[in-house]
Order: sequence, then structure tokens, then C-alpha cells
Amino acid sequence: MIKNVKIPWFIGGEGANLQFRTEFFNVFNRVNLTQVGTDIANLSNFGKSTSTYPARDIQFALRIAF
Repeated sequence: MIKNVKIPWFIGGEGANLQFRTEFFNVFNRVNLTQVGTDIANLSNFGKSTSTYPARDIQFALRIAF
């Protein structure tokens, strides 16, 4: 999601643009498995995923464009 806000300059006629950004990763909080084990020597983990990626993550940012 992005929100743009105009910022006037006090010197000159041009303005700047302030942008507030929000990025959501895994917004529905579903289980995302990591890669499958491919080591044949370790048969107990062969073909299985032993871990997951992190849960929901949100990132905020501010950007000024002039």
C-alpha cells in the first residue's frame, strides 16, 4: 500500500513528494515450507521439509522524491 503526500518547497515553485509505503509478506499467515532435504545419507530427513519461513512480516518505509 502506498500513500503519496505533496510537500511544497519554500524556495522556488517546485514541490516534493513524500511517499509512505507499507509492504506485507505472508499476510494470510499460511505455513510456507523451506526446501526439501535431498541428502540420501540421512534417510530420516530425505524428502521432508524440516523448517518453515517466518510468520507474518510487515515493513514500513518513507521516501522523499524531489
